[in-house]
Amino acid sequence: MYHTLNGTQLRHLWEMGRRRYEDASRPGGFKVSIGRLLEELEDRIGQWELIHAHEEPSNEREEMVYELCVEWGAKVIFGMHEELELRSRGWDIYHASYIAEELAWQNVNVYS
Repeated sequence: MYHTLNGTQLRHLWEMGRRRYEDASRPGGFKVSIGRLLEELEDRIGQWELIHAHEEPSNEREEMVYELCVEWGAKVIFGMHEELELRSRGWDIYHASYIAEELAWQNVNVYS
């Protein structure tokens, strides 16, 4: 079950990243998509803090789900932050990084 959930989260992460790239690729979309990415990042940080602050799970199944939420939440937040940092250098750098598959979401490690 743990590996299945990891795989599901990874596919979701890739889909989100591709969607952000597609939005940024549209005419005028780069600047608009930066604002949306920043809003989503702020929301996700708030959600992660709530989950992380929640009391420890009481059984093994709850613990597994809790750990996956905390772990994947951190991976998503880190990747979005890295993407914002990269986007601050402009479209050409962001686009080249996407083509070279150097964006954080394109290189996430599911085993750490």
